Amino acid sequence: MFHALRKTKPYEIQIELSDYCNSKCPICTRYIEGRVGLKPSATVNRNQIRYEDFRKWFPPKFIQKRLFKMRFNGQVGESSLAEDLHDIVDYIVKSNNNLEYLSLTTNGGTHDVDWWYKLGNLMSQMRWGEVVFAIDGLADTHGLYRVGVDWHKVTENARAYIAGGGRAQWRMLTFKHNEHQVDECRKLSDEWGFNAFTLRPTAGFNNNKFFKYSYKGKEYVLEPPSDVDFVMKVSEPETPCDVVCYAVQEVERENGKDGQGFVNRLTIDTRGVIHPCCFFASECRKVYHKFYETGVPSTPCGATDLALAIGTGRRTNMYKNSVANLIEQQGGIESVCLYYNSFHKIMNSPLYKNTLENSWHKESHDGDYSVCGYMCAKKHKNLEGYRMGSKRIDFGVIQ
Repeated sequence: MFHALRKTKPYEIQIELSDYCNSKCPICTRYIEGRVGLKPSATVNRNQIRYEDFRKWFPPKFIQKRLFKMRFNGQVGESSLAEDLHDIVDYIVKSNNNLEYLSLTTNGGTHDVDWWYKLGNLMSQMRWGEVVFAIDGLADTHGLYRVGVDWHKVTENARAYIAGGGRAQWRMLTFKHNEHQVDECRKLSDEWGFNAFTLRPTAGFNNNKFFKYSYKGKEYVLEPPSDVDFVMKVSEPETPCDVVCYAVQEVERENGKDGQGFVNRLTIDTRGVIHPCCFFASECRKVYHKFYETGVPSTPCGATDLALAIGTGRRTNMYKNSVANLIEQQGGIESVCLYYNSFHKIMNSPLYKNTLENSWHKESHDGDYSVCGYMCAKKHKNLEGYRMGSKRIDFGVIQ
């Protein structure tokens, strides 16, 4: 089913256009390898996807026939910092402005109002073009998590984008310090012309329920929101060999909603690596960190060579022992990288044809679960707390 659905259905692609970022969010995965000082990992601030590469990877025929949705989003970078973003959006508009969905998720603190007005005009030409602005509160609270991002600049840019005709969503992470502002933020979103206001679960808290950091000589404390429904947490799997893939599945649509009875998602990072889903991308960056630092393929490091991660490093080792082994068997990281192989060839490689799905039937991968069995098991135990954080370092200094 996995490969058959991949082969026959159009794709929903999440692609990260840049691994540069203007924000210093203290719980961001871009700081995992530099946790002692909250310095960016050596794997970021290295690459952006250029227009010519994007056009080569996704020719007009692909965009017309094989693409369902595209999201410019990522885990370590700010896609609006890609120099060719306007050209890439314009290319998609001209190739197929009838896509089901085209979006950019952004902190909104880059460029000026003219740049965002132009993007709004480009997005308005899509059937459903949207920018999701991550605005975590009001002027007095937003910067406590979005460190270094000015709330006034973000909101001015968002309003310029809306004035250009673009559809916009205000997406808010809630913490203890801003949860009292949800209603006011929702009200402002209506007044300024946002089409939607949404709350997103907050990840990254340890069992002590706080995270401390210092910035420019001052100390701050992040605490999760009071409502546990807005704290991201997943427990140990009960059925690690019974996987319900988050990214590839047949689904029922009530009354034909969205007109699609399937999910077929892929994640592509700034090095052009195609991942089966978003749960793999940050772990791949740690295992193949030399490749992400240099762009030159190399074999994955042993666990003892990995820099200390934000938590125990458990999911990174799961990735190394399950997925990375499968990638190595078919020729290494370049075998799933668009800078070395075509999209068609990668999607017909063993990883996507059979080896990943076959690996779900094996419960233990060098003493632990696979990433798939851990994240997408049909049943999980009802355990309290964020599962990756039991030994997490809870203090950092942003540099």
